Amino acid sequence: MSVMLASQSPRFVVGRRQSLIVDARKEREAAAAAAAAEAADTGEQIVFEEDDGKALLNLFFTLRTSKTPTLSRSLKVFETFEAKIHHLETRPFHWFPKRIAELDKCHHLITKYNPELDQEHPGFTDIVYRQRRKMIGEIALGYRYGEIIPKLEYTEEEISTWRTVYNTLRDLYNIHACTEHLEAFRLLERHCGYSPDNIPQLEDVSRFLKERTGFQLRPVAGLLSARDFLASLAFRVFQCTQYIRHTSSPMHPPEP
Repeated sequence: MSVMLASQSPRFVVGRRQSLIVDARKEREAAAAAAAAEAADTGEQIVFEEDDGKALLNLFFTLRTSKTPTLSRSLKVFETFEAKIHHLETRPFHWFPKRIAELDKCHHLITKYNPELDQEHPGFTDIVYRQRRKMIGEIALGYRYGEIIPKLEYTEEEISTWRTVYNTLRDLYNIHACTEHLEAFRLLERHCGYSPDNIPQLEDVSRFLKERTGFQLRPVAGLLSARDFLASLAFRVFQCTQYIRHTSSPMHPPEP
């Protein structure tokens, strides 16, 4: 098992995120370094950076035993040095999906911007919202390739939040969007149920996109790692959440 730990990594700091291409390139470079270390039988690799006197670490290491307590004991080291872990990921680094059905394994989420963990998230103190997001996320985690994407019955509050964003963006589109975008948007309204009073279902949009473009949608529980998101695009699959932004901040959520 390989584990990635990032302590105050510049890829996950609050503010504007780097592009997915940059994220994926850094993951690939770090994975190559980890592979080289494993080949040399060191079992670990440290990528070190410094910013304003603070140590920024991307740490990759392999656990030599399958015993359950091993990872928890490893994390105690970071607790001892009062390091703040921004991202934790466990996976066999050299694996990539070769068939579209293997996207079922591409569900590694970035914990940043999660309303259950991030105090800056507008839904952090809203227990009802957090439970709703968790329920919708579990639907996505249980989805398997080839199944019909489960439909959701959205609440009046969720539809109201959607309406606020929808009407604002539609007015802006008429002023700023190109002709191709406007035509595509009209098609979504005509064939997929896009309207101020209706949140479209992923299954309906996915079928429409596949017929028109060859792309399809897949439900996801949250913000994916760049590695898994780009691996999905290689199969013309766009991973998309089904939950709605928190009503207190409809125009600007912390997650993309």
